[in-house]
Amino acid sequence: MDGHGWGEAANDDGSGTAIVMELARIFNAPDVQTDRSIRFALWNTEEGGLVGSTATLNQNGGLRLTRRAGGKRRRVDLKRLQLRLGRKSEIVGYVGSSRFTIFSVKAPQSRLSLGAANGSASLKGGTVSLTRRAGKAIKRKLKLQRMPLGAFGAISVDALVNPPSSPGAGGPGAGPGSGPGGGGPPVSGPVGDEPPFLARPEGAVDVTSASIDWHVRPSWIRYVPVNEPFGGASGEGPTPTGQCGEPSEPVHSDVYEYHFPFARGWYHPSGIAAVYFTGGVNFKFQAHGIDLDTKDPEIEVNGASSRAIFRFDGRGDTNPGNQRSVFVDLTPGTPSVSGQSVTWDRMPGAIPDDGGSESVFAGFYLPRERFGCISMTLNY
Repeated sequence: MDGHGWGEAANDDGSGTAIVMELARIFNAPDVQTDRSIRFALWNTEEGGLVGSTATLNQNGGLRLTRRAGGKRRRVDLKRLQLRLGRKSEIVGYVGSSRFTIFSVKAPQSRLSLGAANGSASLKGGTVSLTRRAGKAIKRKLKLQRMPLGAFGAISVDALVNPPSSPGAGGPGAGPGSGPGGGGPPVSGPVGDEPPFLARPEGAVDVTSASIDWHVRPSWIRYVPVNEPFGGASGEGPTPTGQCGEPSEPVHSDVYEYHFPFARGWYHPSGIAAVYFTGGVNFKFQAHGIDLDTKDPEIEVNGASSRAIFRFDGRGDTNPGNQRSVFVDLTPGTPSVSGQSVTWDRMPGAIPDDGGSESVFAGFYLPRERFGCISMTLNY
């Protein structure tokens, strides 16, 4: 059974398996006759990342569509394309700043092969069609009179998404991320030099209290089933939106919002701040060698240089060495100010641009890939 660690698979998928087996026993009784043959089937490895049912492949580069008319040249870029193979195959990507399904991919099931045992994925001769939403976006950007939908081209895939011989360097199909090496269990070493503390400017005042809401990327929570706060930190159920308001991420039933006790901090009237918290969250997936502590968050609000720094420690294949590391860059936006209270709501987090020798997830997520968001309120 491949259930979550705390339930030892009693409910998912033990109870469901027991029901199927009991039905099979009853239907197998000598006095039961049916008009059709009945096959009873069980599936496993869902908790390991829906292994064998879907594969996700991230493509470098993108597609550029151009139009020349009246001496002018217009273009639209289809970027950060992600091919999803499974019961519903599609290509997701960005058109401008919006991310959605750009192409649908259709092919007989006989042409699609997903090998759970060796992490292979192949598709022979699928038909790629432009979606209605993508057609409208391209038509608008290229200023076309009409944009025909339907078949756009053909696609064939032959990929190894999670090589079994390299457990820490698989592709993105079975793991938490969608960057290079995102599919296998992470193997973390020391994260490099610790980042410097933000210098306190003249005129800054002490922060007397502060609160933080850390909304973790839902796909990470879905991948790592055990997440336990410690050291005074606490967690609560999902917010009524997906990943920080992005509709592309569904609401998930597991905890993915965390709060940490305030320690100290400072704030400057120009809008710069550094606030420090204590406590942490342990993320654990024993089957994949993950036992990672994320603790003592530091939130630096400093314009385009804003960032969230955590202290990372762990065991097994995730042992960053109990070091501070830049976790995500933040985009703070304009805070709301009420008296001596300042709030930054849902600051988007993204993996650092350089892939991050200072980022614990460097190599498992793409640079600038979203990783949840952070809200913070301080009082001074």
